[in-house]
Amino acid sequence: MKKLLTLVFVLGIVLPSFGGVKPKDVIGTWRYEVVLDSSSLTGIVTFVDKDGELDGVVNTDDGDTFPLSQIELREDNVLYFELTSAENEHLEVLVTVKGKKFEGILTHPAGEVPITAEKIK
Repeated sequence: MKKLLTLVFVLGIVLPSFGGVKPKDVIGTWRYEVVLDSSSLTGIVTFVDKDGELDGVVNTDDGDTFPLSQIELREDNVLYFELTSAENEHLEVLVTVKGKKFEGILTHPAGEVPITAEKIK
C-alpha cells in the first residue's frame, strides 16, 4: 500500500509537467484567419523566443505590422496574447493550441469574433 501511495504521489507531481502547451510548441509562424460577418482578416502571426520569453508580431495580409504583448501560456493548452490595432483598439486573443493549429476568440471593443490558425513553420 505504501508503494502505491508513493507512486501516486510521484505521478501527481511529474505528469502535470509533461502536459500543456510549451513555448517550443508555439514558437514559429502561424497563418491566421479572423472571421467577420461579411469577410475575414488574414495574415501571419510569428512567435519567437526573446531572452527566454515569448515575443511576437502580427503581419496582416494588408501590410500592417503589430507587436504582441502579454503573451502567456496557460493551463489546458491555452495561449493568450494582446495587441493594439491600426485604429488604436486594444485586442485580446485567447486560443486553445491543438498541435499545429489553434482556435479561439479575438475580443475587441465591438465584441468577439472567432480566430483560427495553422502553423506553417
